[in-house]
Amino acid sequence: MTNNDSPFAHLENMTDPFAHLADVEFNGRKLKLPPPIFVDMQSEVRAVDLETKTMRVRFPQMERYQNPVGITQGGIIVTMMDNTIGPLSYMIAPTSLTTQLNTTYLRPALPSYAYIEVLGEVTEQTRNQLFLKATAFEPSGKILAFAHATCRVLGS
Repeated sequence: MTNNDSPFAHLENMTDPFAHLADVEFNGRKLKLPPPIFVDMQSEVRAVDLETKTMRVRFPQMERYQNPVGITQGGIIVTMMDNTIGPLSYMIAPTSLTTQLNTTYLRPALPSYAYIEVLGEVTEQTRNQLFLKATAFEPSGKILAFAHATCRVLGS
């Protein structure tokens, strides 16, 4: 990924929040951050605040994500949420793995929405675990879905 292709390129005064993880390895392999699926989904980081442990990411709606009636599939929305809290978890506690992810859907993601935006938050952190929440919003700010995740911090 070139600097112009970076999901952070549009943000003023923001450097790649994954830069400090460039040399981190897991099982002899350097971490790929952001994850390839993050790039494939054309994700756009809107904000990162490591002090409050939050991250906001925008995902464009794509026709290929729709079910037969034109609604974005629920699994895609979960993927969007996971692609927000997953990278956030690595910024907070590399390396960590999701052990549980529970999702509640409130309303459908209509094809008229240009994008879905996800807010990821670390709600609690212990030595061995991270607890996170992700909330998916449609463009006017209504909540589409939310998820709660637990991640196990490895090597602690």
